[in-house]
Amino acid sequence: MTQSDDHHKKPTVFHQFLTAHPEASCCCFLFCNLFSILLVLILQVGLGVNVINGDKITKIGLEIPDDIHQMRTNAYEAARQEADFGLSGIMCKRSEAKRAPLSLILDLGSANALTQDGLARLAAAEDNFIGQSEWQDRCALMWSDYPTCSVVNKANTAIDSWPLNYNITDPNGCLLPNSPVTLFRKYGDPHFENIQATITAISQNANDYPAFLSYVDKDFDLANNLESSVVKSIVLYGTPFQNYTYYMDKLGLGDQDPSHFEYYTEEFIDQELTDLNSYMVDNFESTFEDLFNDGNTPSIAYNYVKYDPMQELVAQDLAKIVISISFVFCYMWFSLGSFFVTCCGMLQIFSSFFYTLLIYRFLWPNPDGYGYDYFTLFCGLAMFVILGIGADDIFVYWDTWQASEVEHHSTSASRLSHVYGHAVTAMLVTSATTVISFFSNLSSAFIGVQTFGLFAGLLVCSNFFQVCTFFPSAVLVYDKRVKDLKFCFGLFDFIPKLCKKKAGNGKDGVDGLQNAAGLDAPLTEEAAPPEKTGADGEVEEEKKQFFRDVYAPFLDKFKIPVLAVFVVIWAVFLVGACLIQPTPLEIYTLFPPGSNFYSFTKLALTRFPGEANPLYVHLVFGLNVDDPVDYGDMKATDFVPAPPETSTTTVSGKCNFDRSFTMSTTDFQTQFLDLCNEVNNELDPSIYLMREGYGINPQLEGVSNGVLSDSSQATGKAYGIQCLMQGFQMFQNVSKKTSEVVLPDPEYSESIEYIFDGAPVDPNTGGTDWSFDTDPNSDLNCKYCFDGFIVSTVQDSNVKQEGVVSNTTKIAKHCNCMGAFPVPEHICFSEFDYLEDTNPFKCITSTMFSDSLVKYVEIGGNQNWWNEYVYATKDETNKFERIAMTEITVQTTLDVFSTDAWKGMDMVDSWDAWASAYNLLGADDPNFSKVMVYVGNAPKWRQTILLMPAATSGVLLSLFLSWIVLVIACENYILASLAILTIGMITTIVFGFLTFAGWGLGILEGILVVLVIGFSVDYTVHLSDSYKASEEVTRYGKVKFALHSTGTSILSGAISTIGAALIMLTANIAFFVKFGAFIFLTIVLSTLFSLGFYCALLLVCGPLGGRGRLINLYGGWLDSAGRHMEEERRVAEREKRAKEEMKSKA
Repeated sequence: MTQSDDHHKKPTVFHQFLTAHPEASCCCFLFCNLFSILLVLILQVGLGVNVINGDKITKIGLEIPDDIHQMRTNAYEAARQEADFGLSGIMCKRSEAKRAPLSLILDLGSANALTQDGLARLAAAEDNFIGQSEWQDRCALMWSDYPTCSVVNKANTAIDSWPLNYNITDPNGCLLPNSPVTLFRKYGDPHFENIQATITAISQNANDYPAFLSYVDKDFDLANNLESSVVKSIVLYGTPFQNYTYYMDKLGLGDQDPSHFEYYTEEFIDQELTDLNSYMVDNFESTFEDLFNDGNTPSIAYNYVKYDPMQELVAQDLAKIVISISFVFCYMWFSLGSFFVTCCGMLQIFSSFFYTLLIYRFLWPNPDGYGYDYFTLFCGLAMFVILGIGADDIFVYWDTWQASEVEHHSTSASRLSHVYGHAVTAMLVTSATTVISFFSNLSSAFIGVQTFGLFAGLLVCSNFFQVCTFFPSAVLVYDKRVKDLKFCFGLFDFIPKLCKKKAGNGKDGVDGLQNAAGLDAPLTEEAAPPEKTGADGEVEEEKKQFFRDVYAPFLDKFKIPVLAVFVVIWAVFLVGACLIQPTPLEIYTLFPPGSNFYSFTKLALTRFPGEANPLYVHLVFGLNVDDPVDYGDMKATDFVPAPPETSTTTVSGKCNFDRSFTMSTTDFQTQFLDLCNEVNNELDPSIYLMREGYGINPQLEGVSNGVLSDSSQATGKAYGIQCLMQGFQMFQNVSKKTSEVVLPDPEYSESIEYIFDGAPVDPNTGGTDWSFDTDPNSDLNCKYCFDGFIVSTVQDSNVKQEGVVSNTTKIAKHCNCMGAFPVPEHICFSEFDYLEDTNPFKCITSTMFSDSLVKYVEIGGNQNWWNEYVYATKDETNKFERIAMTEITVQTTLDVFSTDAWKGMDMVDSWDAWASAYNLLGADDPNFSKVMVYVGNAPKWRQTILLMPAATSGVLLSLFLSWIVLVIACENYILASLAILTIGMITTIVFGFLTFAGWGLGILEGILVVLVIGFSVDYTVHLSDSYKASEEVTRYGKVKFALHSTGTSILSGAISTIGAALIMLTANIAFFVKFGAFIFLTIVLSTLFSLGFYCALLLVCGPLGGRGRLINLYGGWLDSAGRHMEEERRVAEREKRAKEEMKSKA
């Protein structure tokens, strides 16, 4: 029985041209392929055009720019960078130790590290660094004259003579490590001989005990558990920072560069940190290795500035990727039996990648024009996707071509037309469904998923174009010119033929492997191969073909048990799929277990208390609450998210300041203080996850003048509720740092003391009468500030001389004087009698308040503490303009590494609801300032929560669109539905595997799940196409034909892809391992389900005859419409004849 007569179709012009001019066609396509590769190289390397943008290759692309939490994050960071006045030019040399610490974690496994031996081991590790000869040139220093930074502050002179001061230095002024070792020495136990008593003494200090707790295990408890198997040390290196002026003078720019802040921080600091990294690597690489001890306890894990083990691991993994590609090449060479065809096939795959690069980068339309300048690592790994799909297409085409050799074709063009009719049609369906599944990801909210789906889809399209043009011409050249060569390629081809002969696959190795997708001719009586006869003339028994003669009968006999086994497996994994949870990316999981980075990061994140890295809620004033950031004309692919908390990275968008915000008004200052108290006293800590016990500005307790001493908090982390205005209110002595200022006239260098009478008494209440306090320009506003005060002279930019209030005693509640609180829009100050008028009190603009606040922030420890709480902008002349932003920070019970996205977002939503209600209460007050809530982790948490619905909706959309394509291609909705059911079961098992493997649905998995539909659809579609093409009348006959036609091609494609994936499973970086695991699992499941479950399902309920045909749904309507049109045609003809007859009679 004839299965099909497609091979009798007339060849097209294209087929005739290819067969008539195979060499010219092949050379033409070869030139185009090589030119695409050369063009990309010229653009990228020669002309500097970013075909592949290296700056974005490490991006993941799960940010959502329009998410309100991402907008707030970018607005906050952009505002912090723009409002930089007074910050960029005051950096001391080697003062910013927080940028470049060396962190050490001693891990003793299950043993206690808080022993004499354990602490001595940590001290010895510290001495490796602070004891070396160059330590004085690299250590972090304290300065006694900040921000001038010219005199080093040496806190002690002998290393064993420890005053009770946390910021201990060595005799050269170098800050010693922050560690339990330093604390033990500080409290008089340098040799760790009385550990329990020393810890008890440390616990009595409100500053030192929180620091100590941050260095030991989170389970440490003074009352119940005095043991800790891990202890941490931070060696404070100082990079050789210079200030802004130094770098501008070095470049010869002086003060001419208006972008000094960005230029200074991003370029010079990065270079300084790079130099320090080189110093650490060059001098201590062997020391680090000895300390870590290959991860065997006891070990000391380490981390230092710009420590990046990823590069070395990537280089090792890239070598394994090359091995994977080599495996595919060798297997393809073995299967095809031709070195020439294999080379052409691999060139087809690689050149498809370069075609796609050019289309994706310059031609594909996007909302902002044409081309995507967003090439991530995922796009690069799409090469693996096309490696599998391209190899599968090559096997399909080659097997069809080889099998067509036994048919009777009048011309080569006819043979090529037959191959196109089967192989190319099958590949068109598989490519279309794969492209649709990838393109469906364009609906994703994540730009990384969108661009990966687009790039992978275009890659499949490019490969399909190549397999329809270049590869057929290469095969024709092989048959005509290369196949019979005895040398060159012919010599190479001897190897796979010899292997196949030894394996019993026949002389040419085509009997067992060369069975085409869409092959039908061997089953026809007309095209059956001649019978083989033995020496005695008897007909030899035909050699059995596995899929047709062994597997098909077996599957038909056991189809019900086979279906049951697959359904049970699917049901088990369905449970896992239902239990899957989004999981955030833990950075250490990217590295191999047992490596230093893995050990250090895991210990840092999981073994130490959250207070060591607390997460803050920022209550921000000065930004537009409703529209905090303006992205302008930014492309979505150019979006640069702000990292949690602060950094020097230039982020996307310009912050929208609230221009009505004025910090110097009494109204705002009162609102600010009231809000601090409300947060501290009225909000429920269990709902807003506030850390109890610290209160407002705990580091200022007992400090009468509100100036931070040089304490642990001055260079470390803040605790509790940080309220700048409360600190400024406590700052009574505003002349603390004016003693060194040169006075304009020595005659008036002495201070003048003023004594005031008491304020008037209200006769009704007996209290102070403040009824006069109505005119901000009145000198009476200042008269009753204090019982008495001293005025000293100091030069100021606003006036010739300014009276500075100092040594104040009792501060009146409504005092509006400089140095008191609150400060109104106009501030009074004192001038001396020798100036223009004799009035001792005169009011000036609120710039005085801003200047005094900036001075307060910059004094001593205050600068280290408060410079991240008040931000000022500058005008066109690069001078102070206004205080643009301030904030209150609230410490939460979460840490910055918190992975519970739901708990985190519940907290964020609670703060958002509170802020909305708070802003609504003041909506009618023109002097009210709105507050914006910013939490650095919120965008990451939102991404994690959206991963599940995004992945699920993407998979469902892919399945639906693939079903539509299959319905159209197969012209049978039952066959298409059974195929989609199979693909859906494969996808379910993959989701279940993520749960059982403990991976969950993280960022990497959310990207990789895109591959499932694209890979799993191919083999099922091949079988569907062959089932449909068969003209057998029974389900068994159709399935047998489909297995015989495509089984070997499916198996060959699967082996090549699985082999490449297996090599990737040995990679170092977890992403490459997961990528290989995804491909391996998907291909194995696709192979088993397509050849097992799907074929068994077709044996049970596959459509026969006209059942399920698409035409059945609309055939009746078409017949009815056809009859109606035919009837109308006949009526029109009759009318026409009648008119002609009437005309002839007339």
